[in-house]
Amino acid sequence: MFVSAIWHYIFGYVIIRVEGKSLEKFINLCLQRGIYLWDVKRQSYSVLKARISIKGLKQLISISYITHCRIEVLSKRGLPFLFSRLKRRYMFIAGFILFFVIIYILSSFIWTVEISGNARISGQRILEELADSGLKPGIRREGLSINDIENDMLIKMPELSWIGIELKGTKAIVRIVEAVMPPERIDIDQPCDIIASKDGVISKITVMQGQSVVKVGQTVKKGQLLITGVIEKEGMDTRYVHAMGEVLARRWYEGHAKAPTVSVRKKRTGSVMSKKYMIIGKKKINISGPDITYSSYDKIEVVNISLDKIGIPVKMITEKYYETIEETSAQDIETVQKKVQQLAIEDAKKNLPQEVKEIADETVTFSMDDDGTIHADALLEVIERIDQEQAIEIPIEEENNSGNTAKR
Repeated sequence: MFVSAIWHYIFGYVIIRVEGKSLEKFINLCLQRGIYLWDVKRQSYSVLKARISIKGLKQLISISYITHCRIEVLSKRGLPFLFSRLKRRYMFIAGFILFFVIIYILSSFIWTVEISGNARISGQRILEELADSGLKPGIRREGLSINDIENDMLIKMPELSWIGIELKGTKAIVRIVEAVMPPERIDIDQPCDIIASKDGVISKITVMQGQSVVKVGQTVKKGQLLITGVIEKEGMDTRYVHAMGEVLARRWYEGHAKAPTVSVRKKRTGSVMSKKYMIIGKKKINISGPDITYSSYDKIEVVNISLDKIGIPVKMITEKYYETIEETSAQDIETVQKKVQQLAIEDAKKNLPQEVKEIADETVTFSMDDDGTIHADALLEVIERIDQEQAIEIPIEEENNSGNTAKR
């Protein structure tokens, strides 16, 4: 049947309306003379609707006189009628061809460079480095070596730990992962303090050089002095050293998750409807099949014939529509709680930095919405290293006296 539909579309057919009191005689005469009618639908006692080939339509004239039936052409379908309309529009055809030529030429260039994943590095700098490596708007896609550009970017920008470039049409999508840069270390001969890199509650202090100015259990803020490199003793000159030590603090990280206790899923009823289409370029032509009456359905597209591989933009497809209904089912609350608890903890762990030494405690609280959705809020208490070096600015007169050199 599908092959027959394609055949009729290629050679053309018309949809006719036949009106008269001798419809049975009309159909019998058509059969006797080898005139093929299909999709014959009787709309009333004296009216029927059918499809017929172009050749068959011409043969109906004599039959209409014999049966005293009136024939009306409702619609013309198929490639012959499509080409007939296009022949009268030479400028349209020329413009149509020119349009596709221009589109083809333009599609061979990159016009947009899209960057994602950058937080610390400016997008403008990445664009400049990419342009220097050979990727920029207006560049031809042909001959563009993506691997070479990626390697060149990693060499030029140590701030990147990974870069991936994907070409989609006229767009270049650049995804990057920034490297975790270690804190800048100060030369061992340079006097410095140790300050808090983050807020927290001090849990342990290990001083190897310098003097501690905070105690275990004390709450500190980011930037607060923890170990000083300024050594002051009564009766002695002030001495400046490179403070060294490790400071651990308690910090907290949150995570969240939710899940419904009532799940809704689609289930197929077993009823299915199909429609067949011919696709020429971007034009989609319905060949056969009824209007879809399902309120909810799954749609699956099957390509029956495709001429794309030989450069002809023509496809024959079948779309199948499977009717669906919604089914609800209640889930065990305890099971859902365990699920969202784990998800909330995993969500909190995603935010943990490399400085975390251990997870001291995990606390999870639950709440439920009116619609049955369970929310889990996780709070992780961690032991984290928060010490960070900061150079000391030595007053000039003391620098001359002590002989120490400060980095300015």
